[in-house]
Amino acid sequence: MSGNPLPQEMLMNLDTIQSTDGYAGPRVVFDLSETHEDQWEDAAVAPFPLETVAAESLPEAVADWLNGDPKEGDPEVVAKWQSFAEEPGAQQYADFLNGLRNTVNSGNEGFQQGVANDLRQAAANPQLRAQYFQLALDANESCADRRTLTWNGMQTARLIANVENGLYDNNEGVAALVDLGRVMFRLEALGGIAREKVQSLRTGGTINNVDEIEVYLAYQASCASGWGC
Repeated sequence: MSGNPLPQEMLMNLDTIQSTDGYAGPRVVFDLSETHEDQWEDAAVAPFPLETVAAESLPEAVADWLNGDPKEGDPEVVAKWQSFAEEPGAQQYADFLNGLRNTVNSGNEGFQQGVANDLRQAAANPQLRAQYFQLALDANESCADRRTLTWNGMQTARLIANVENGLYDNNEGVAALVDLGRVMFRLEALGGIAREKVQSLRTGGTINNVDEIEVYLAYQASCASGWGC
């Protein structure tokens, strides 16, 4: 697929939507640094380095992310997460939250706000929280790139939960949902393209030890920054 980056206008619309006070929808975060074809080939063999992160309890991990984007009522949110600490998958989700700090997006203010808003919403939504706990199980068994990919999956789960709860039922919500749907459709399509590229690289022997996840994330970053993916 070529000549089909995310339009700059769409990215600006998404940024405006996500920056609106009271926005409760999923937050789509891209690495907008300039990316070229030789860079994503390097990414296929050079994963983002992992750092050691001290284990924290679930409420501690939640509090750390909320402190980066403080809101009124956050102490009550942390107290709720304390009561979830014994639920199946709770500690794995805490480990996932800690591991997110090793991802390339962790220093992005919008990403930090997105994680904090996720935690506030999941505290009040048992179904969404259960999905997050389940998704975190596999993410912790791999690298930072796997955590980034899992984060994208959590944003999709959050979008579905918001649709089911009627948060997009007004005209403005429908417009926002259409833009988000287009982005998520393209990201899903990139998964198939990345798999084809990985197969091509493996068959041709161009690169050894090709990681499909790293190729996918490199395509995603390139698409967001305007390079034809």
